Amino acid sequence: CDKNPCIGVSCSGHGKCVATSEVEATCECDPGYSGPECENSCDGICVNPPEYPYGCGTSIEGVVKYGCWPSGGCSYVGEGDDYPYPGFCTYKTAASSSASCQCFNA
Repeated sequence: CDKNPCIGVSCSGHGKCVATSEVEATCECDPGYSGPECENSCDGICVNPPEYPYGCGTSIEGVVKYGCWPSGGCSYVGEGDDYPYPGFCTYKTAASSSASCQCFNA
């Protein structure tokens, strides 16, 4: 990359910034965090069990969003779909399959 779009992107301290082009970047979140800036966690929301991965799966083919229900239970969402009803907490989103480039500060 000639430019580094990750400059100033912290991913809330819960992930790493990956350049997807010379001007765009995305955060790859640490386990248990989700959101555009890895700002969301289900800790304290999903309590059965109370820690990541909340009794749910973490690597299922075709799944792009993993959610837990506050009182227990899991939902796995494919591309273009959404949870069956509101209230699920997203604890993981699958990494995009789009090409990326690695940028280094000189």
